[in-house]
Amino acid sequence: MDMQNFALEQLVPFSQCELWDKQRDFYKSENINAWNNKIPFYASSNPYIANAYAHTIVRYTQDLIRTKQCNLKKPIYILEMGAGAGLFSFYILKALRKLQQQLALTKIKFKYIMADLTLANIEFWERHPNLQPYLQEGLLDFAYYDSEEKQPIYLKHAAIPLTKLKNPLVVIANYVFDSLKHDFFRIKDERLQIGMINRSTKLSDAANITSNQSIAITDIDPGFTFKDISLPYYDNTLIDDLLETYRISQANTSFTFPIGALTCLEQLREINKNILLLASDKGYVAPIAGYLPELVVHDSAFSMMVNFTAIADYAKRHQGDCYNQTLPQSINTGLFVFNNSLTNLYELQQAAITYLDLFSPGSLLEFSMQLDRLQQTCSIHALMTYLAFICWDNYTFDRCLPSILIQLKACKPETISNILVYLEQIAANFYYMPKTHDTLSNIGTLLYELQQYERALSYFKQSLQYFGETDQRLYNIALCHYFLEQYEEAETLFTAAIKLNADNIKAFGWLGHIQKRKLPS
Repeated sequence: MDMQNFALEQLVPFSQCELWDKQRDFYKSENINAWNNKIPFYASSNPYIANAYAHTIVRYTQDLIRTKQCNLKKPIYILEMGAGAGLFSFYILKALRKLQQQLALTKIKFKYIMADLTLANIEFWERHPNLQPYLQEGLLDFAYYDSEEKQPIYLKHAAIPLTKLKNPLVVIANYVFDSLKHDFFRIKDERLQIGMINRSTKLSDAANITSNQSIAITDIDPGFTFKDISLPYYDNTLIDDLLETYRISQANTSFTFPIGALTCLEQLREINKNILLLASDKGYVAPIAGYLPELVVHDSAFSMMVNFTAIADYAKRHQGDCYNQTLPQSINTGLFVFNNSLTNLYELQQAAITYLDLFSPGSLLEFSMQLDRLQQTCSIHALMTYLAFICWDNYTFDRCLPSILIQLKACKPETISNILVYLEQIAANFYYMPKTHDTLSNIGTLLYELQQYERALSYFKQSLQYFGETDQRLYNIALCHYFLEQYEEAETLFTAAIKLNADNIKAFGWLGHIQKRKLPS
């Protein structure tokens, strides 16, 4: 066999190259550690986006009740795909329960399903203290779910498959579709062509790439070879019809095609054909236009821009509808309904405008990217107002703490009183993950500066439970005991801090101060 024929045999459609197998291997091998500063997640896992989704889901549910599409005796299932570390799940569960109480909607039975293809992640959720209350009250369940495997989604605690639901299904897919399989097509002289790439293409073929760097396919492979294809290609009428529409309507262009996402939605429609899909992802909603695939590298994984236009067109072929944010952002939030119309779901449509568009999750990300620069000129009142607006996001508090501490001494008593109340709401958003920010210690530091030593001590001790002993944590706790005139406890802890770090000069100084107090006057 000559080398040219051998090379041609190695060419496969983009969705069949080894990149995608390596992607799955990364998530399965890294499990919860994938969110240890390797995979970006803030944009799709913060209290603001969770609150926006919760409002949208509740308004949708009210539409279903009004239009008699909901059986209140049966639960409304909310399936979160790729729940990962569980941070977003925790935030939306809090928001949903709060809304139910505020709106007296306790008769609605929500059942939230956290799903992932990594069993170790599910084990992490099982042990997580923040999720236990929702699990015990029956609001939460877990499931293994792999969109590439055609098998029932089995609920771990209910011990039943998620199938043939009586009520519409709500699906959440944040930063999921950008990591599922894509194909690449070209339309040339009204011919539909599929992009073929080397089967063994790997991220490691690129030289000197860094995390979160965008690279072109040509950086890791010579590029695509195009091959004429005829329809049907995917053996799915609606998906193949969608490609045919593009072939007829688009002239000499290229586009990515989210076949992994569409295949996943095909499977979910077997559970219930009436679906509300909420998805925030890097995506484009402009009409199909020449686009060469780029990969954004995250450690040993990658993500891609998602063709939200194709998902919207697919939903419409299922007698559905869609709403995409009007202002282009770094991430796009899309709302898609199947077997329903937004004209019949006017509460849902209004929620989309209010919570997903006017100030979208993408808007928050844009603002967050400028926060380090803006906070240098912001007053403490402005920073606290911003924290309130974004639902007391503890990650943002951690970033703003240096500016808050600088201004703290000049604050009026009423401002201090408000801050003390705010801190409880920020602390309530803390969710432990490997190498997450130590919000609890940061709150303790602020309280210490306010001379609220007993309250500071409480937060420092909570931090110790999650993050373990370090000389700095023991030192902080010792200081609180000292100013509470609990000198024996302070002496013990300063000594323990020195044992962990003999260079902790401050601990030596305070220890000497305590020992001098013991000397007879």
